[in-house]
Amino acid sequence: MRRFEGLGRLGIGPLMWMVIASAHAWEVHRGSLPGDAYTLSSRGSPAADLNGVLASEKGRLQGIFLGRLVDEGLNADASAMQSDILNHLREKHPRLLEGALRSAGNLHNPKVVALRPAFEEAVLHSAYVAEINEALKRAGYRVTGVESEKFFLLKGETEGVRFDALLWIEVERVQSPD
Repeated sequence: MRRFEGLGRLGIGPLMWMVIASAHAWEVHRGSLPGDAYTLSSRGSPAADLNGVLASEKGRLQGIFLGRLVDEGLNADASAMQSDILNHLREKHPRLLEGALRSAGNLHNPKVVALRPAFEEAVLHSAYVAEINEALKRAGYRVTGVESEKFFLLKGETEGVRFDALLWIEVERVQSPD
């Protein structure tokens, strides 16, 4: 079973629509999480802004919800991330990518399903996630993985291929923050 099966596991399900509708900033969610645990969601904020949030929050970070990849309003770095993902897939997983590109691109298509683990790997290696990892390191955490939900491809005449998914970053504490 995947660690973040839906927004409910993060305790932010009802808050997702608030995130989409509100201004850009990192948002802290405590919800129904046990003890001092919390999650963060990105509302279009740069990774550099994460430093202040992590320094001011007490408790244990459970994970980070990035939102939908294609929604530029949720992630200021979404265009660069799309390029990073596509370049990584072209370099490391060209056959999987080509198979998915020749398919209908919907989330139930077997070629798209087969591409999903490589897509998550590509997100993990993107510059945006690397920036988040640097901020996390200063707070005693590290990125351990990426999970996606509702992954599919968008193929347009002018924009080319774009990837869409709800994205989560898994984290773990590596040391107690100073």
